[in-house]
Amino acid sequence: QRQLVEVRSDHREDELRRSAAEDATRLVVQLASYDHADVDANIEAVVAESTPEFADRYREVSEGLRELLANGQGTSTGTVTHAGVQSVDTERAVVLVFLDQEITNVTVPEGRVDASRMVVTLVRGGNRWLLDSAELA
Repeated sequence: QRQLVEVRSDHREDELRRSAAEDATRLVVQLASYDHADVDANIEAVVAESTPEFADRYREVSEGLRELLANGQGTSTGTVTHAGVQSVDTERAVVLVFLDQEITNVTVPEGRVDASRMVVTLVRGGNRWLLDSAELA
């Protein structure tokens, strides 16, 4: 019976790791993708899957960028090339993410790709992961 409990525990951790990596990838793509034509939709999509604390910080920062994006006609498409779970338990996960952002604006109309590394913290909200922090590494 002890072996069965260990197998279940291993399976649960594997599932948490898989879902944390998948959700971190999706959430970072959402965070890194925007279009100056519909900034509100971009903001609300991120906020809908964030902790209240992250949502408040994100709204505050985004408000400051709204005019800049509009004037500069900024767009970005994020792509996660790698995501690895550094740590995970039933409440919290830390995921290391490699992000490419294809950016266009009036300064670089032909576009450019910016590569970033991020440390993403997720917390459980019911049966899903919520974005709690995303910091450049």
